[in-house]
Amino acid sequence: MKVKKDILNALKKAAPGRAIRLPRDLDFEYSGKTLTITIYDKGVGYGYPNSKGNILHLNMQNDGAAFEGWAIVIRTYWNKSEQYNVKLKADCALPNVRETFIEKLHPEVSSGHYGRFLYRAYKFREEFEWFELDEEIEQATNYYMDLVTDKERKVTNHLPKGEAGNNRKPEIRAEKAFSEHPDELVKITYGRISGDVNRQLNCWLESGDGKYQFLTDGKSAIDLWNMSNSTLHIFELKAKNNIKVGIISELFFYSEYCTDFYGKYARFESRNPKDTENVRGYADLYNGQTKGKINSVEAYFLADNYHPLVNEETVKTLNANRKQIKYTILKEYNLEKMLSYTKTDG
Repeated sequence: MKVKKDILNALKKAAPGRAIRLPRDLDFEYSGKTLTITIYDKGVGYGYPNSKGNILHLNMQNDGAAFEGWAIVIRTYWNKSEQYNVKLKADCALPNVRETFIEKLHPEVSSGHYGRFLYRAYKFREEFEWFELDEEIEQATNYYMDLVTDKERKVTNHLPKGEAGNNRKPEIRAEKAFSEHPDELVKITYGRISGDVNRQLNCWLESGDGKYQFLTDGKSAIDLWNMSNSTLHIFELKAKNNIKVGIISELFFYSEYCTDFYGKYARFESRNPKDTENVRGYADLYNGQTKGKINSVEAYFLADNYHPLVNEETVKTLNANRKQIKYTILKEYNLEKMLSYTKTDG
């Protein structure tokens, strides 16, 4: 049974007076107490040409790729009287995992985006009992996780190279301002953090020899992070009315990545910085993990404006995860104030 209109009506009721739309690139069907979300090829990692002929890939925050965000929102507001599962399936054949990442035989696929899709799908299923994968995605995610947890491959992270960059984009300027004026973040979090606020924590998965990459690399980083009271705090920052449900997918991915490297659930070993230079605070983070000073990960939404369906109710659904990762939606910050701390010449 097609239920897209029914779901849309429920979401509109939850946000009266706001323009609510469901993604064009996700389909929804309900049968036997299972809501199936179908994701298209470009949401999985296949490239598509734009008007200039350049091959593009959908980032995870894009509506057509952000299956976690839409699953959380729908579970929160649609069909609340019935216990049902949400299943993810793809409308395309998934590339062979080994051929994609080890043999590098599928140039039509962004291995980084495809790897991130498989990692996210595996982790979302791991966290929520009501979420399941269709057989093809489940097989691919399991094979992918076998690859990245193979001890012979020694999969690890990537060391930061130099300080985080700057440009004129409001999000980058706001990020820099929060990092240089951590007291602003202390106020917004009501004193839950203290100390330095660092920028751009890389989220790579690569083999120890650097030969194989399993996630998006240089363009994948956590905006802001801080270590306080044995907790790693991470922040996904948005600015200039960049309001998407996909912020849920982004912060979920970053939280899961951090729990795989830092804290009591860590399954990967971080690279040793080897020198005394504390680039982007990474040496502090590494030492905090190796000395057992990090016990938990907390994740924060940090925006000057939120999508109406990214709210306290949907965050409650997100917080019912198995690892008890705590998500918090912070009050909207004053963008103009943060931009006033930075120069406009980049």
